[in-house]
Amino acid sequence: VAARDKPMLYSMGITHIVNAASGPPHVNTGPRFYRDMDIDYFGVEADDSSDFIISVFFYPTARFIRAAL
Repeated sequence: VAARDKPMLYSMGITHIVNAASGPPHVNTGPRFYRDMDIDYFGVEADDSSDFIISVFFYPTARFIRAAL
């Protein structure tokens, strides 16, 4: 998984990560995973299910992205 490949992230100059598959059953990264890097992290523990209401995360995620620009 690219999100866990720290050397690649560093070489690409990645400074911010939005992870919509955050949490142990998915792509288990988080702020602590990137603490040794200069990366800001925003995670959403979204289930891959038609019942999951992801829209509540749109504005917080958009704010994070806007602050990164």
